[in-house]
Amino acid sequence: MTNEVPVLELPGVLVTNTKVTLFGTTYFLRNITSVKVVEHSDIHSAALPVAVLAVIALLIILTQLSKMTVVGGLGATGAVVVALGVAWLMWKYGTKYELILTTGASEQHGLTTPRKEVATRIQAAISIAAENLASRQ
Repeated sequence: MTNEVPVLELPGVLVTNTKVTLFGTTYFLRNITSVKVVEHSDIHSAALPVAVLAVIALLIILTQLSKMTVVGGLGATGAVVVALGVAWLMWKYGTKYELILTTGASEQHGLTTPRKEVATRIQAAISIAAENLASRQ
């Protein structure tokens, strides 16, 4: 019987010399045939909300201009509203990285993260653990 030795431990993630646990789901290394990281960009989904925010900001600026109020402050406010909206949408719909494990004939979606380095670090740990397992057999 082989003792279980941790290869990588992160919050919700444990890779050992015999298994991979991703947020409560366990995969045995002997069943994993490949592991890959896939990049998904959903920023095109944000096009309509960004356009709506821009129109709202423009309407606020034009409304205040017609009242002959201080233009500089309102223009800055509108720009801040648009910038914050775009930043939020980039965060919400930005690039995500998905770790996919192939087990037998099916692909298992292991986890999704906005941080590429986390996904590639887990991928590397699984690959190293699988290579070590194969060399012991």
